[in-house]
Amino acid sequence: MSNIIKFILFWFMSSAVSLCYAQEDDQQFASLLNLSLSELMLVQVSDAGSLTGTSQAKVPAAVTHITQKDIQQLGARSLLELLEITVPGLQMTRHHYELPHLGIRGIISDREDKVMIRVNGRVMNERSGRGAITERDFPLMGDIKQINVIRGAGSSMYGLGAVAMVIDIQTFDSTTLEHDSVSVRGGAGMLYKAIDLNVSRQLDNGLGVYFHSELADVNGANGDDAPLVFAAEGVSINTGETIPRGEPMPTNTRDWQGFRGQPFKKLHLGLDYEDSHLWLRYTEAGRNIATMFRGLVEPPEGLDMPGELMSQIGYEQFTATFEQKHQTLSDAELSWMLSYDRTTITKVQPFPNTKVNHYGEGELFGRVVARWSATPDSDLALGAEYSYEEYGLDFETSSRGLWDTYTASLLGEWQWRPDEDWTLFLGGRLDKHTYTDTLFSPRVSAVYSSDDRNIYKLLLTQSRRMNIAQANRNAELSGNSKGDTEVLNSIEARYERLSEGNFFGFSVFYIDLDALGWDETARNSSTIGNQTQWGIEAEQALDYDRHALNLSFAYTKLLDFELYGQNTAITAMPFGYGDDLADWATYSAKLRYRYDISEQTQLTSTLRALWGYQGSKDYGEYLLDNGSPFITEGYEKAYREQIYLNVGLRHQPARDVTLSVDFHNLLGLFDQDLNKRIYRGSLGGYRDEAVAVSAGVSVTF
Repeated sequence: MSNIIKFILFWFMSSAVSLCYAQEDDQQFASLLNLSLSELMLVQVSDAGSLTGTSQAKVPAAVTHITQKDIQQLGARSLLELLEITVPGLQMTRHHYELPHLGIRGIISDREDKVMIRVNGRVMNERSGRGAITERDFPLMGDIKQINVIRGAGSSMYGLGAVAMVIDIQTFDSTTLEHDSVSVRGGAGMLYKAIDLNVSRQLDNGLGVYFHSELADVNGANGDDAPLVFAAEGVSINTGETIPRGEPMPTNTRDWQGFRGQPFKKLHLGLDYEDSHLWLRYTEAGRNIATMFRGLVEPPEGLDMPGELMSQIGYEQFTATFEQKHQTLSDAELSWMLSYDRTTITKVQPFPNTKVNHYGEGELFGRVVARWSATPDSDLALGAEYSYEEYGLDFETSSRGLWDTYTASLLGEWQWRPDEDWTLFLGGRLDKHTYTDTLFSPRVSAVYSSDDRNIYKLLLTQSRRMNIAQANRNAELSGNSKGDTEVLNSIEARYERLSEGNFFGFSVFYIDLDALGWDETARNSSTIGNQTQWGIEAEQALDYDRHALNLSFAYTKLLDFELYGQNTAITAMPFGYGDDLADWATYSAKLRYRYDISEQTQLTSTLRALWGYQGSKDYGEYLLDNGSPFITEGYEKAYREQIYLNVGLRHQPARDVTLSVDFHNLLGLFDQDLNKRIYRGSLGGYRDEAVAVSAGVSVTF
């Protein structure tokens, strides 16, 4: 571990030294784009962390902003990879039965039900059982104008389920797309090829049209380039060989391969006329997933399988949304949205004689929000939402049948500026769902700045979440009219400093969470315990002349866990094994560096390092002592550091042509296990990310 720490420090210091030399050679501060960073942070925003308009710097939240320029420069091959590169403290882990999981500040789940994904203000989460799984797989992401990631509790603003973070995607429209474009990109090592089209037109009658399409064939990486490793010995069902623990298990499942080998599809059509906007969106994607140890080895350790099976999860989602704004008075605005979405999930379990789980859900959603500058020093926002949901669609054999629910909500925020230095926010929302009592999610925040450079924030927030719809329906059929709910209380103190070409942010937070999760003993999803934890996040952005450097560090520590249910996978602490979170790296550090070799050529590099998996090791020891055959004594290989290094180059041979090449997970050239990514469950299994290369061309017209 010490050598890895030295490597990270050397990398950080080398980048910092190069910045110092650049400053000494050129003796000038370069601004970020055409505005200084402080000017950029002080522009008005209204929908990233606040209902009432305020400057970006004074938003009462910790927010990461990702632009289309960032997407192009960083070379990420999915939204998952992009978020892990850019968001301080965000982590991703694998799962043998489900799609990969995102977590932040020590909050991660066996489903994506603690994370919210929105597109243009519309929540895209699947609610039946899997959560925020859509929008995450596409390699090009050319339709995305900006992503705002609100770290921490957010249901007071965004609704039930915004517990860990909100991923708020804003697409281009006919007024914001500057150039039409066609992009083509492909990769080796992790095989894929993708093409997208972005066009917009302003018609003579005032109507604006925006259209985007993306088609991607993602074939993934084979078992040699992306080895699959387990913590126990077994006889491979593929080769008949005895595979020692810690050695690659032969597998036919390609890592990150698209669902059933089918192409990913995305279509987006936007129509804009004055203050009216209609958009239609269709996405289709998913993944094949390598199965667990017992599905890859022969009995007695394994199941009696005819051959290797895999988990497969695919989805289709269609969304239609109309929204309109009215400037009712010079100091008041009324906006409303009406939307319908339909999501269909196909889940194939890695067991013989298992029927394909195919089901759908639909939602009709409406929202109205009024914003009013009540006085020169205060603003008010009040709104209401209503959602009607249908479940069990396209699933004729389900014992749950067809059912429907509703959610009615009231939301509001008051922003008060008692003087030039202070800005206070008081807000919250009430939510009433078919399966819950009325739930209250309040937020109180104070922001202080005497010079618009040094900004201090105190954030007190409560977030709420319902159980997944299938669990609520099961409870109803068992005679329980009310389902379990999750409550998160958080306190965060944050400091930000802005100057030309420089941003620094530091947060310290405390979290008290009554956690909903999977209880393996009871075989259901319920409130399994109360966890308290604290942590810090630090981030630095520097932009000097031809160099740009972003650094971040995050630390999370479990304080206590009180078990309510019979079992939990969150930590082994209630069983007397350690005091750390399982499936979570206590420490994470990230680096992004860009060097403008010339006006036409840029070099980029990113580094992600995660270490401190003591909680997973402790949980593995607990499982071992309780007779688990899937892990063996003294096994520690999976709990070592995970490090991912990417390097990319972009060149414009002509004004309207951009060429790109990216090298992914380069440390795997020296040690494949540096690129490992653990599986949820603390059984010591992991799969290495493949060393890979991508190349692409983008043409604007």
